[in-house]
Amino acid sequence: MEEHQKAGLAEFEEVQYEVQDRLFRPKMQPALREYMTKLRAVAFLEIKAGWEDTGAAPGKNTAWSDPAS
Repeated sequence: MEEHQKAGLAEFEEVQYEVQDRLFRPKMQPALREYMTKLRAVAFLEIKAGWEDTGAAPGKNTAWSDPAS
């Protein structure tokens, strides 16, 4: 046995953070994604060949180019 839960309803203090997470996550995720996209749009990022930029900002070219040439 790894975990034991007592019978009945849990006290609010025991589940307070889980309740907050379930309430705020649907609103927080899109706002966080928008903020991260804004940061990535102005950041200096170069993704080397063989890697994929899965979080790329729309219209931002992150292809690798050698700065020495």
